[in-house]
Formats: sequence, C-alpha cells, structure tokens
Amino acid sequence: MLTIDAQVHAYERNHPGRPWVGTLTGPAEVTGTQMVAAMDAVGVDGAILVSPFSMYRYDASYAKQVYAAHPDRFGVIKPVNANDPKVQDVIAEWADMPGTVAIRISKTGKPRHVVLTDDGAAFFEQVCLHRAGSEPMLLKEDGSMWRKSHQLRPMNEACRRGKIDPPINFHALRHTWASLAAMNGVPLLIVAKNLGHSDTRMVEKHYGHLAPSYIADAIRAGAPRFGKVKPRATSQTMIATRTSKSRGQA
Repeated sequence: MLTIDAQVHAYERNHPGRPWVGTLTGPAEVTGTQMVAAMDAVGVDGAILVSPFSMYRYDASYAKQVYAAHPDRFGVIKPVNANDPKVQDVIAEWADMPGTVAIRISKTGKPRHVVLTDDGAAFFEQVCLHRAGSEPMLLKEDGSMWRKSHQLRPMNEACRRGKIDPPINFHALRHTWASLAAMNGVPLLIVAKNLGHSDTRMVEKHYGHLAPSYIADAIRAGAPRFGKVKPRATSQTMIATRTSKSRGQA
C-alpha cells in the first residue's frame, strides 16, 4: 500500500530571482531534492506539494520545477486569486499541465458544467446506477478505489497494445477529446467552454491547427458583405467587344 503525505511545502532560500513575499516558519530552505530525501527516510512514497502562499503568493513556478524533477513523487496544488477576472483561464491552463491535482482558492469558485454526448450521459448513468451520491463514481473491478498511481500500469499496457510511443498519461485523454472535437468541426469556442476556458486563446494555441477550415469558415460566415461587383470595362475588353461585333456584321 502506498503512503502519501497530504501536504508538503518546498521552497528555495530567499533570492532576487524568486524573492519571498512573506515568511514560513521552518528551515531556511527545503528544496525538492531535500524533500524527496526526507520522504525516503520515513518511507513516504509520494506527496501533495502545495506551493507556499505565504512565501510565493500565486507564483507556483518553484513547485512546478520540483514536479518536473520528481514527477513520480508529487502532485502539485497552486493557490489562485479568486477575485482575478482571469481566474477561470488560470484554472483551465493549470488543469492542462501534468501533475496538477487541484486549485487552492480562498473563496468558493464558480461551478463548471461539462456538456456530455448521449453516449457520455448513458455511461455515467450506468456507472452511477444504484449508488448513493456520496459513493465514488469510478471504482476498480474489485470494487476498491483508484489511487493516484494505479492508472499507470493499465495506461502503459493500453499504449503498448495501441503502439503509442512514447506512452501517454491519463491526463492526455483530455487533449484527445479536444483534438477530435476540433477535427470534427466543433467550433473552437465550444471546445474551449467544455474544457473550462473562458475564451478561445488556449484552444486556438493548442488545437487551432487541427481545424484547418476554422478561419476560412469564420470569414465566410461572419465577414461583412458588399454585394457582387461587376468588372469594369477596360480598353482591351472594349476593343475585343468591337472586334467581335465587326466580325458578326461581316
């Protein structure tokens, strides 16, 4: 059984490149490497790494750096400013990054609704049948709960069978949905809304190339119309017209 620490903090010494905003009671620094060594010393397999708000406020760059160096040991939580007008974009962008597991906010965030296809709705209706609302929705075949790393082995096996190399992680299925939706002609604004983005900037950046007719379709559908313009007669067309008439009279 895995042992997971529910909350740890990692931080560097105070320096101009990443200055502290405040202080955190504890050592002068606890780097990612030092945290992993401390976890190994007491038999902790993994931990939820929370970017320390008192030191870095909403800047989670060091926590991301630690995760990049030790992706198999940490999931990362980032604080966000719930009053930021772009908070939904921040959350959506954070959700797209591997290793991120949650958003810590000081106020209740707005609920987000995901629109399902008929097949998707039927699937969730089936898995929730005869279950209480407090029960986990998705369980393993033996009825036990999925843990953070339990999906690694079946995902790797699926990638091996599907000849996907390098293997993808479970989070990549979100990108698969967005890519297929864009390729099937779903408007990028709709894709963005279902992914949790407030506008299409992130979707256009990552998936716009999969909708090659997107710009052309948008221009043809929404650009202003000025009516068809008749071509003006030029000296060459006038001469050609007169020549044709002369030949007809002859």
